[in-house]
Amino acid sequence: MGIVFVIRYSQFAHKMKEEKQSDEKIGEYIRGAMRELFYQEILSPEVVNDLKDKKFCKDTFGLDFPMLEESESKLYDDKGKLRYWKDIFGGKYYITNHWFEPQRELFDAWLKKIVADIPPVSDTASETLGMVLSVFVGYSWAKDLSVYQDPYWISIREYLRKIAEDLEKQYKNQITISVKRLRASHACFVHDEILRRIDDSALLVFDLAQNPPLNDPNIAIANADQNIIYSAFNSNVLYEAGVAVGKGKKPIILCPESLLSKVPSDLRGYLFTNYKTSFKPKEECPKGTKIKYINREYSDKKGLQEAVRYALESKIKKALNLNK
Repeated sequence: MGIVFVIRYSQFAHKMKEEKQSDEKIGEYIRGAMRELFYQEILSPEVVNDLKDKKFCKDTFGLDFPMLEESESKLYDDKGKLRYWKDIFGGKYYITNHWFEPQRELFDAWLKKIVADIPPVSDTASETLGMVLSVFVGYSWAKDLSVYQDPYWISIREYLRKIAEDLEKQYKNQITISVKRLRASHACFVHDEILRRIDDSALLVFDLAQNPPLNDPNIAIANADQNIIYSAFNSNVLYEAGVAVGKGKKPIILCPESLLSKVPSDLRGYLFTNYKTSFKPKEECPKGTKIKYINREYSDKKGLQEAVRYALESKIKKALNLNK
């Protein structure tokens, strides 16, 4: 998608900012934002499927109906009341009109994640956005949840994005820092694609823990203090971290304190960042959401922040010829 996509995205973000500042009604705002998302081809098939799912839309936006509907026969509720706008979006979708002002904050939180999770742009995008740096994160996904509901991913990504945003501002938007999950793309061999992304990364972050499933009632995921229980490593992440170190990369490796004694011998000489995690109290989570948000308590918070900043800033200075 390259330059064209980046230009469209930049225009989209600016347009949404202007529209939000105009204090338009919630319905007009939702329609405008969704129309732009479809027009700019920002919504992936996975995201569209989420928006067609009633439970996802209830948990994410507090909606009583799926956001997207394809069938005209389902535009009315059981009492015959129209619950969707008659406009067609994306060539075949109707969008629910059942929005209220308090839901604007929930929609904006979702929109921010969608915009931030745009796939990495090509190297040619530097002509439009300046330098593009990719930070890839290997971790144990919450397989029973979408990426936008995965609290493990949210907790890592939000931490890294704060540092990335500070650097973007510091270098006056000459750079764009992309924070993505380390994963393969469709129509590619997984191993080859993972290796390519490891090679292309400005920074790699690996969380070695096998995260417990959040929706399995038969598995205890937290102790009495709400600290999450970790009992094993994720084998895929261990392999990826080993490959990265073998290739001469210097990744940030995260490990729960409870698993430190079980680290494989080949990695014991590497400096890990230890952490504990616990579930956030309900009052600290966004209103209306059912997502279980996580607090990460790093043993050396300042050291981790400096390590991430140094790794990224050294790449920035080299690319911008600031080391002379």
